[in-house]
Amino acid sequence: MKKNKISIIGIGKLGLPLALCFQKSGIDVAVYDIDHERVKEIKNNTFKTDEKDVNDLLLKFSDDITFSQSTQELVDFSETFIVLVNTQINETYSSINVAAVIDDLVNDLTDNSKIYKIIISSTIMPGDINSKIKPILDKVEPKIELYYIPDFVKLGSVIHDFENPDFLIIGNENTNTSIDYVENIYKTLIKNNAPIRKLSMGEAELAKLAFNTYYLTKLSFVNMLSNICNKLDDTNVDSITNAIGPDPRINNGTKFFKGGTAFGGTCLHRDINAFIQFADSVGINSGLIKEAENINSFQNILLSDYISKEASSGDKVGVYGLTFKPDTDVITHSASIEVIKNLENKDIEIAIFDNSKIAINKAKDLFLDNITECESLEMLVSSSDVIVLMHLGQNLTKLNPKLLKDKIFIDPWRNIKKSSDYKVVHLGKTLLKD
Repeated sequence: MKKNKISIIGIGKLGLPLALCFQKSGIDVAVYDIDHERVKEIKNNTFKTDEKDVNDLLLKFSDDITFSQSTQELVDFSETFIVLVNTQINETYSSINVAAVIDDLVNDLTDNSKIYKIIISSTIMPGDINSKIKPILDKVEPKIELYYIPDFVKLGSVIHDFENPDFLIIGNENTNTSIDYVENIYKTLIKNNAPIRKLSMGEAELAKLAFNTYYLTKLSFVNMLSNICNKLDDTNVDSITNAIGPDPRINNGTKFFKGGTAFGGTCLHRDINAFIQFADSVGINSGLIKEAENINSFQNILLSDYISKEASSGDKVGVYGLTFKPDTDVITHSASIEVIKNLENKDIEIAIFDNSKIAINKAKDLFLDNITECESLEMLVSSSDVIVLMHLGQNLTKLNPKLLKDKIFIDPWRNIKKSSDYKVVHLGKTLLKD
């Protein structure tokens, strides 16, 4: 039986994990990327990332993956191509890189007896496939079927999310004859029974942006609720979200329904700005989404204000957690980074610690001499007057209790309990009145 093969163009933060997942599932993979230094590091086993499971899978499967030097070599390898190149331009999306890659690729497709399959996985603006990508395919004679399968994975759990998605969307055209083949390729990757939804191209393009935009709206609402709870007596936002969250009309559970810091990362802000841009372009009022974004920005200001109130002149503030979420090395739009920016001009020192050395180095490059790196959580706590716990789930249970004495902890996620030995400022539950 002939073994399935896939060619992947782009092995960045998502393309590389996807290639590893396919190779792990038994599908032979060839990859191509213009970042020759990255390719060299991967081939030489010197590439490192904090993305969970990627380093382990590279050690196991990197020798099985074919590293191509051109799109022609990809064409010689397979008839199915996944395009997962960067489309993040400023604070929105552009399909210019996707169009350029596909333009190069189709020029190498010369066998009229084959049906070539091109799967776009990069996020693009609604309407771009019909207006900017399909005309490229019309320039060549071989039959090419186009699909759009956007990813909905989370940085920090990319491998798990590719293999265990909540759903899979396949954007396709009515004339496509290889839809079952494409679906089965992804079924070999998926380990759960995730529903597969077949949409039109336009529906799939819009669904991708709508997903994160709705998620933002929910996060901003629960953060606004948390801020209200700060102002009321005997009120804890967790009690409220735990009570109403399980209702299917609200959240169908309490996951991702918890007040805390502002959201960040590489995708959410960009998806939201792209959604606003697209809604405005078709004459639809996007005020709801704009206000949700404003609430999110305010969350960073609010947290900075609480830190400033607790830190006296000359104090050192320790920021525990730099990345936009745990288990990643990404600091893009991280609440921690935004808060540090807000505190830079205050008369306080700033110390940092994160489990990701990559993230620490990025922050040091960004802030230069304005921050001090701590080698451990113990060092951060012992050397700081005020400590800010930036990530959900952080705790201090492994620390010597003597280190905590007389410290001030600001805890937006309500991770730790109050104590007579130190002060805890919780956001999202009743605070001492000024």
